Amino acid sequence: MSNLFKSLKDTKIQLLIILALTFLVYANSLPNKLLWDDHLFLEQWPQVQSFKNLGEVLKGSAPPSQGKIYRPLRGVFYMIDYRLFGANPFGYRVQAVLIHLISTLLVYFIVREILTKHFTPGVKNLRLHPRGGGYLPFITALLFGLHPIHTETIDYISTSMESFGTVFFFLSFWLYLLAQKYTLKVQNRSENAWLYLASVTSAALAFFTYEMTLTLPILIVLYELTLGQFQISNFKFLIKILPYFVAAIIFVVIRFSVLGLISRTDYLGYSFYLTQLTMVKVFVRYIGLLLFPINQTAIHNLVGDFPSSMIPYDKLEPVLNQTIFDKDVLLAISVVLGLILAAVKYIRKYPIVSFSILWFFISLLPVSYIIPHGGAMAEKYLYIPSFGFVLIIGFLIVQSAKLKVQNYNLKLKSSKFYTIVFTFTLLLLISYSVLTIQRNTVWKDDISLFSDVVKKSPENLLANYNLGIWFGNFNKLEEAAAHYQIAIDKAPDFLEARYNLGNIYARVAQFENATAQYTYILNINPGHKQSQNILNNMVLLKTASPSALLNSPNLMVGFTTKNGLQFSFPAFWSKGELRKAVSEKETKTGKTTPVSDEAVGTSLESPDGFKIQIIEDSLGKKNMEEYINGQKETHGKLVNQGLAQIPNAEGAFVKVWEGDGVTKLQFFLFIKKKVIQIIAYPAGLPSMPIFDAFLGSLKLHDT
Repeated sequence: MSNLFKSLKDTKIQLLIILALTFLVYANSLPNKLLWDDHLFLEQWPQVQSFKNLGEVLKGSAPPSQGKIYRPLRGVFYMIDYRLFGANPFGYRVQAVLIHLISTLLVYFIVREILTKHFTPGVKNLRLHPRGGGYLPFITALLFGLHPIHTETIDYISTSMESFGTVFFFLSFWLYLLAQKYTLKVQNRSENAWLYLASVTSAALAFFTYEMTLTLPILIVLYELTLGQFQISNFKFLIKILPYFVAAIIFVVIRFSVLGLISRTDYLGYSFYLTQLTMVKVFVRYIGLLLFPINQTAIHNLVGDFPSSMIPYDKLEPVLNQTIFDKDVLLAISVVLGLILAAVKYIRKYPIVSFSILWFFISLLPVSYIIPHGGAMAEKYLYIPSFGFVLIIGFLIVQSAKLKVQNYNLKLKSSKFYTIVFTFTLLLLISYSVLTIQRNTVWKDDISLFSDVVKKSPENLLANYNLGIWFGNFNKLEEAAAHYQIAIDKAPDFLEARYNLGNIYARVAQFENATAQYTYILNINPGHKQSQNILNNMVLLKTASPSALLNSPNLMVGFTTKNGLQFSFPAFWSKGELRKAVSEKETKTGKTTPVSDEAVGTSLESPDGFKIQIIEDSLGKKNMEEYINGQKETHGKLVNQGLAQIPNAEGAFVKVWEGDGVTKLQFFLFIKKKVIQIIAYPAGLPSMPIFDAFLGSLKLHDT
């Protein structure tokens, strides 16, 4: 056993074990699919798909539902990754594991640097057992790399992209420690300057990638106060720390100037007081999750059944009914204040313990809801704070080597006691590994993720709603309807769930039940276009093929014009006649007004404003080229044109127009001596994929 302990002190062996074990526990996450917000960022955010949009991204562009966020460098990393991986999740997942490996290595080197300074004369005593010093970086990094609380950060691509910021954060802190090492060595002043500059630069990169890193300047002050050599009142130290604070302030100012606001949302229950009563309990639950990482979930309940990822239909009563005299509130306040006071009291006796405790609480400040930011509780928020936790656990494990264990006045031999400590540490690491591997499977896809949430919180509105969506997408309509019904039973005015449930009923030809849902929605919200459009198109729905409806999440219905043109479109789109004035008269003002018009085609419009105009014409004796050249009508500035390939068309030509900030697509389809002209705009809306399906459905039947 002694030979094993000696071999484990070798730096190369330690690093190899850290890298190998950390990679192995996350290897089963590599085949996982896109889930939750990943679809928004990688499939529905066109700005990251081209470097032409770099300016927009640097100004804070984000998917529509992710507004009020300013993380410009994260957007740049999305652009680079999209160029490399597209929307294929495998590349992102490999990258996420590599980022975690880098962060874990930086944790190792940070702890080692702290110990190096500890053994320097004149540096504060860490009260660390001499034999344990070589193991502390190793144990701390292993705990950090394997802890299951980090699965949300690594397994969730949208969160892993923020981890670039944490790498810059840890890198900046480590470089600061290195720069401090050379401060007293005159011959290394230039190297110290470069390390210091690199540290400040990394800090700035971290701030513009992820707001959780904004506590870095405070944590550097904490380090110097507890473990460092500088007095925080020392003028040289103030000069050294100033650039970090300046970089953070610059970020906040730019963020405010771009977004025009500081907070993303309101306080819980619209009350700062009630919010902080909630958050003090959340902090204690964070400690519990780090100590006992069980019952992890993507959506935690904050108070009662009020969830961390809330939607407007979640009832506020559990938050509003809190008081400071509630037992759980008083207990949470006692725990938090007790830990902070203990850290302050023993800052000289146990500086590394004080540093770890205060690191945990300080690094949670950005998500303490002092400034409302969105989700009030998430496991991803613990990635940086967990460093303080694993450091103190590693310290306690190493310190146990100097305990004297007695059993009925019989001293336990040191070698046996070391074996007990080693076994305990090994079992802890194994339990972390098993839990991490199991948790990776939960993040496999949307259904597995939200099924896990519902398992732990059966009535969670958001989870049941999302399960309804994904079961519906995979044609598991009975399961989809069941989850929508659970959400509606809890929140009867959850209109989105009712609308989707109505669509499920329509897909299985239960048109009366579907109509009831759409009618309920319109009674609450008369302007709900989708419901009104479906009711208007109910005749088309009832005549649609049952098998086609069953396999159509978009409720595609068929329509045939009087000239025999057949096409499909979603029932939640509106359909009308496209009319054109055929005679006009002049008014007293000199303007002309139509006195009669005629139907010249069909118009379609989606609820998000995407319009399609369909005009049928005869080719006559012209060929395709002659017809195209004879077109004089314009729709703005012609920016592109050329041949196209459209199913069921003998020939096709497309023109791209731009005008008044709108891009229009004009298609000419040549079918059986007829010309079908289609104008679609504005290009780029989410409805464009449906437009592709519409084009593929066009057919011309003889009349």
